Amino acid sequence: MGSAQGGMTNVITVQILVFAFMFLMIWLIAFRRQNWARWVFVALFVIGLPGYLAVLKNLLGITLQGGLSLAQVCIQITALYFIFTGNAVGWFRRPAEPLAS
Repeated sequence: MGSAQGGMTNVITVQILVFAFMFLMIWLIAFRRQNWARWVFVALFVIGLPGYLAVLKNLLGITLQGGLSLAQVCIQITALYFIFTGNAVGWFRRPAEPLAS
């Protein structure tokens, strides 16, 4: 296996792991109402933002890739806004446990 092919395998492996983790986080937030998961989602977004901003100039030089990347960040910001406002606040609160008779 050449170094280029090994490098590509590593990139694909990392992308699959990141996708699986993001899928898990979204599932925990959307279907399991896990409040901690939305805070982890916010923390990871904030931690990743400086790195993204550092490469944004280079990404915008590649029109399609830069546009898609910028759209992705805008969608993530919108999602973060919606999971912390409006009906989402009450939705993440657990319903009261029924009293045992």
